[in-house]
Amino acid sequence: MMDLASLRERAIVLMREALELLDEAGEDVAAQHLQWAHDIAARVPPMQPGDEIDFELNPDAV
Repeated sequence: MMDLASLRERAIVLMREALELLDEAGEDVAAQHLQWAHDIAARVPPMQPGDEIDFELNPDAV
């Protein structure tokens, strides 16, 4: 049995894979909702006013 941290990390990896598939399928609304769930699980802090996306560090954000 996997520990909770390993289960969470596996779920995050699967969500990234699903995001790519949803993007390819043109499922924008579903992808947006999954992105939100991914960010919560990955503990990504929400962007604040004035924040900018560094596309060199995150090429998938394009």
